[in-house]
Amino acid sequence: MEVRIFFVADVHGSEICFRKFLNAIKIYKVDVAILGGDLTGKLVIPIVKMGGGRYEADFANRRWIVKEGEELNKLLGMIRNSGFYPRIMSEDEYHKIRSDNTLIKKIFDEAAAEVMRSWVRMAEERLKNIGVECYIMPGNDDSKIIDEILKESRFIVNPDEKVLEIKGGFEMLSMGASNPTPWKTPREYTEEELERKLTSLLNHVKNPESAIFNIHVPPYETLLDMAPLLDDELRVVTKGGRIVFVHVGSKSVRHIIERSQPLIGLHGHIHESKGVEKIGRTICFNPGSEYGEGFLRGVLINLEKGKVKNYLFTYG
Repeated sequence: MEVRIFFVADVHGSEICFRKFLNAIKIYKVDVAILGGDLTGKLVIPIVKMGGGRYEADFANRRWIVKEGEELNKLLGMIRNSGFYPRIMSEDEYHKIRSDNTLIKKIFDEAAAEVMRSWVRMAEERLKNIGVECYIMPGNDDSKIIDEILKESRFIVNPDEKVLEIKGGFEMLSMGASNPTPWKTPREYTEEELERKLTSLLNHVKNPESAIFNIHVPPYETLLDMAPLLDDELRVVTKGGRIVFVHVGSKSVRHIIERSQPLIGLHGHIHESKGVEKIGRTICFNPGSEYGEGFLRGVLINLEKGKVKNYLFTYG
């Protein structure tokens, strides 16, 4: 039996990228759809109501002044499609949140939860009657509130930190957390913790050689984990006018792949490192991400009789 998998990652709250993900599933006649981590956006963008039907916002390195109606709706759409959360508020509310980090986090969590619920409803409406299996997993950037929302769905499955059997009888081991990052994101483990958790999951895999490893962070020292080097102030390091790139993937993920040699590895996390690389017999993929520009990167993989028949990176 041939099984077609469509894998994407790192949509980071982009409404247009999520819609493209759902559309691609139908267009490519996919059997299994996997969204492998980093679902939520980065920031709330305040849109301040100034009176007289006028609104102001700082977005995309410019000050926007728009009128209620078509102009406002266009700005709201641009913000959502770029992976941010617009929030219309009064001047008083705006000045209050600027000095209250707790309130900022509360507003962000509410916005992320609201968007995630709308995405779940959208996926259920569009996909539940076409015979596709849909797996959506939080990544290191996503707070725990996302798990509760995904749990509410009877159609979408959150595979994080589980071993599941998917269509075609393939086992899928999944992990959304990453090794430590400079940004101290919500889901990070030390390399030692990550290896212990992956080893524990591996103990539940009956046939590693035909398994799928859906692990958000890519294996260390590959084409899939090259990211810009940052200094102590999180600024990109350049040398001779060029950005310096370094390997930032997980050593424990590489160890577990080298040891167990699964059929394929599905990874994301490092947006700049679209590519494919073999570790022993295992073919590892990272489709990359351009969510901020509204482009969806993915990879289609056809599996047949315990082998990779072919694959194709997608972009649009």
